[in-house]
Amino acid sequence: MNLDLLKEKPFYLNEEDINWVKETYQSLSLDEKVGQIFLPLCSNPTMENLQTYLDMKVTGVCRMAGAPLNLLRNSAKVLQEKSKVPLFLNLVPLERYQVVLNIKPS
Repeated sequence: MNLDLLKEKPFYLNEEDINWVKETYQSLSLDEKVGQIFLPLCSNPTMENLQTYLDMKVTGVCRMAGAPLNLLRNSAKVLQEKSKVPLFLNLVPLERYQVVLNIKPS
């Protein structure tokens, strides 16, 4: 793995940052490395569901925008605090999945 590429565009990491990447990567178990491939969709970000995703060692969680804002904020906080590496968190508008999943708006 050529970490010198991280010094270039678009990352521009310095030596300290590259050392963090290297040490973090080396500290990951095989399950954690495999989990870095997945970004599951979470339609209900309850603490129980979030823990399930954390147990899967995923790289992040794709959350639905229909949830209350305080639940979305809290889910982001919990996920980042309990994760070994920073997670990708995004928010998908529910309307996008209403068509695909044939969900009726409430």
